[in-house]
Amino acid sequence: MNHTFDDIIKFALALEWPEFPLGEVRGLELIRAQMQAESSFDPKAKSKCGACGLMQLMPATFEDIWRGRAGTGDIWLPEHNIRAGIAYDRQQYEHFPEIPEVVERVKFSLAAYNGGRGYVNKALDLARRAEGCENSSQAGRWQLWESAKTYLAVEGCVVGGKRPDYRQMWNYVDRIMALWVGNGA
Repeated sequence: MNHTFDDIIKFALALEWPEFPLGEVRGLELIRAQMQAESSFDPKAKSKCGACGLMQLMPATFEDIWRGRAGTGDIWLPEHNIRAGIAYDRQQYEHFPEIPEVVERVKFSLAAYNGGRGYVNKALDLARRAEGCENSSQAGRWQLWESAKTYLAVEGCVVGGKRPDYRQMWNYVDRIMALWVGNGA
């Protein structure tokens, strides 16, 4: 695994997610795995849809996240891109308080980072209802990625008239988890 950006990741984690629920080392390993999946550690990577840099952030997302931070952000600077990516990871993670288990919650947040939180929320709602749970305070298999992810593929998983690219989301989470687990998650 590439360690070139470790110091930047550690600094960005300390700024943006100092209380990463599995500790600094596991946070470092997760971000490394995500960077490998996103950009193969290429700070100049740009996707067909316009995502940029090591963490493959869309320019509008980067600008939203950078707003309120000191100075003008540059999506192409590894220090800024990684910091904004970690801040976005944390945002996604915090949007899933109904997922009590940390690693499961990381999976849902990665899916939201990749394909959009609206789709993940919709899939969770469909999974919860299919299980007969009245509300998100009722525990169940719907809180497990392997169970809930299948609902990304059903016809009812629609947000704003669009369906998710569920295979891409599944593959994204699987790839990062394989890289992360390979490092001891």
